[in-house]
Amino acid sequence: MFCIPDCGFFQARLGSHPTATWRGILAAKHLLQLGVRWRVGNGRSINVRTDPWLPSAGSFKTFTPPISGLNTLKVESLIYPDYCGWRNDVINSLFWKVDIERILKIPLGNLCWERRIRDTKKKAPAQRK
Repeated sequence: MFCIPDCGFFQARLGSHPTATWRGILAAKHLLQLGVRWRVGNGRSINVRTDPWLPSAGSFKTFTPPISGLNTLKVESLIYPDYCGWRNDVINSLFWKVDIERILKIPLGNLCWERRIRDTKKKAPAQRK
């Protein structure tokens, strides 16, 4: 497999001496791209505008037209950092109703669970109850 450092599967290229298996995988890559979307998690790696992350048929992207200056906005910016919930005020100000409904349907339960585990590990053993 040939790719630049830190690339993922969808950025990988064929390379100079690929195996038959790798050729087959890359030949079907476009089919995978049609149905692949991000799981939100903490949202740090997901670009709101360009990445497929919303639950829906189709492209899994927002229908709301691009807003100047927000092309690099990450989904992380739509989540309250201190607790596991969507920032409704931000979402309502940036998106069309159809996108708002799709965003708010995404559960953030795994994010809550990860934070609880992390916070528990930070406490000293004597502080745990």
